[in-house]
Amino acid sequence: MPWTYGHDPAASDRDHVRFLVGDTEEADPLLDDREVDWALSSAGTVEGAAVQAARGLAAKFARMATSVTIGRTKRQYENRAAAFRSLADEIEAGSPTLTDSVAAAPVAPQTTISGHEEAAADPNRAPGVFSVGMERNPRV
Repeated sequence: MPWTYGHDPAASDRDHVRFLVGDTEEADPLLDDREVDWALSSAGTVEGAAVQAARGLAAKFARMATSVTIGRTKRQYENRAAAFRSLADEIEAGSPTLTDSVAAAPVAPQTTISGHEEAAADPNRAPGVFSVGMERNPRV
């Protein structure tokens, strides 16, 4: 399994994804380089790739036995699956660029007449849904 980590997330998108999901230990690799590269190409952003990688790791650990004991060492995969699901949610919540459409922020109504007129005259502003005289229909 090809696995590389250059310890410089600023210089490499692959390193950035590995850093975000905690796949930085060569002795315990979690994702193949090809998996990280696929996530980068399919998601379009580093954060999106990290979300995909974390969800993939959650699925990987969720399908394993709840826990495995070998000698005195016990691994609890259920906890790892939950941790990666939570990590994916945290990365996604911290990045508004991950959604296909970003919800509009609420806008406070104008508190002065001059402020309302100024906002209505702004060519970059979408017309409001509610306005004075909106109930008037010249066709009726």
